[in-house]
Amino acid sequence: MNPEQNNQHNGQLPLQQNPNLAPSDQQPPMNPVHGQPGHDPYAFIMNPKKPKKPVIPLALPGNSLITRIAIVGGGLVVLIILAVIVSSVLTSGSKEKTASLLTIAQDQTELIRLSTAGATLTTSIPGQNLAQNVQATVTSDNAKLLSYLRANGTKLSPAQLGLKKSKTADATLLTAQQNNAYDTTFIGLMQADLATYKAALQKAYQADPGPKGKELLSVQYNSADLLVTASKQK
Repeated sequence: MNPEQNNQHNGQLPLQQNPNLAPSDQQPPMNPVHGQPGHDPYAFIMNPKKPKKPVIPLALPGNSLITRIAIVGGGLVVLIILAVIVSSVLTSGSKEKTASLLTIAQDQTELIRLSTAGATLTTSIPGQNLAQNVQATVTSDNAKLLSYLRANGTKLSPAQLGLKKSKTADATLLTAQQNNAYDTTFIGLMQADLATYKAALQKAYQADPGPKGKELLSVQYNSADLLVTASKQK
């Protein structure tokens, strides 16, 4: 008796075989351990699972646009603060050096003013020579100094340059003119002002305004020294 007849004899329906499938495809092999088709119990050894790499979120928490704006704004604030600090340090250093040069420029402006008046009002040869020499020399030196200051970011107004205008000197010369003693008074006043100017040049040089500034002041100091010597000659 064949299996089909045996099944019919036992009241069971015969299994239907697909003629297009190979015998191995009719029924998947059963795993002897788990009893599930196609399951390999040793797959975790042969093909271990790789740990997943943590995913770093690209976007920051919250509203990304607002966050970016906040970060950029904070960075700009820090940069502005640093720029202000650096500028303050540099400016404070340059003001110290410029202050001594400003004094020189003001001294020169006053010497030019007095010598210009003296060139007109003096009558003696020594007075005339001194007035003209001071006027020409100091005017030239003043132009060079102002050019140097402008090149280094300092521009002085006429009001700033004229702050050393001496009303006392004007009154003294006016009284001397009325008493026919203008030339003698003028020469004495020039000697005092030139000595003060020469000392100011030396002080400015010692303040170390830089290589070019020191070179300029050295030349002008020598010129002032010659004027002081000339003022003492009668």
